[in-house]
Amino acid sequence: MRLDLWLWLAGGTLALIAGVLLLLRRTDATSPRAQLRSPVSLAAGWGLWAPLALACGGLACLVAGLVWRILAGGSRLWPPGPWPGSTAADGVAMLAGGTLAILSWILLSDARRAKAGAGGLDRDRAVAEALALLGSCLLVLLAIGAAWLSPPPAPFPQARSWLFGLRVVAASLGLGAWLPAFADAGWGLRRGKGSSGPGTMCPPPGPQAMRTAYPWLTMAWILGAIWSLAMVAAPWRGQAPDTWLMVAWLLGGIYLVAGGDARPTLIPQWALILLTACGTAAAVMQAWLTPLLLS
Repeated sequence: MRLDLWLWLAGGTLALIAGVLLLLRRTDATSPRAQLRSPVSLAAGWGLWAPLALACGGLACLVAGLVWRILAGGSRLWPPGPWPGSTAADGVAMLAGGTLAILSWILLSDARRAKAGAGGLDRDRAVAEALALLGSCLLVLLAIGAAWLSPPPAPFPQARSWLFGLRVVAASLGLGAWLPAFADAGWGLRRGKGSSGPGTMCPPPGPQAMRTAYPWLTMAWILGAIWSLAMVAAPWRGQAPDTWLMVAWLLGGIYLVAGGDARPTLIPQWALILLTACGTAAAVMQAWLTPLLLS
């Protein structure tokens, strides 16, 4: 097995451990013991920082594997230099990395809130974040399987463009919010569930992830149009990756409106689950079909 696949496997394993640890070490946000500066609260704080460290480690392993593919190409048949995205495995690995990046930001906010004495992590939020971490592990395994079974890619000159690299990175960060949103909706949203303690306002992880990632998704649109103009003198070619990116962008706007505080009066739970499931499918399809941009 090549070095990049070993690094990806290590990243997926760390994400898996982070998800399991988050489930095992969750704390009760409403418990008075979670509000006290005691050994119990210190252990609860460690239970939040440890998944964050593991998620960051998994992200670092994925990035290291992608960098190795850039520098060494993963094969002597592939000259060094192309940005990741010229294969389906690269696209899915980038999506998994974007998901871990968004989850790391959410876990960091949870850990900071616990450190400030705002309480621990409520059960529903912990489960939603853990499910998203486990989903990112599945994406990594899919990327490993695709890279293992597919032959080395042909050298695409277009993949050496820095605009293409920026577009892929921005799209991965923007689409990385869909898996946490789907996990959050699937576990079940309800009014007031996102509170991390008495008197503390904390958004649910799904809307929080989408608010963080949606600007990156918009930036991917802009960079994609600029790259297309530079390559073929047309801002839109109707390629499948651009189409799925548009679908994910539109669904993300709908989710940000429907997933707010007024959501229970606007959209039923099953519709929100369907919306996030479609967004997640669009994100995976965009990542899998990213090589079509080079055709």
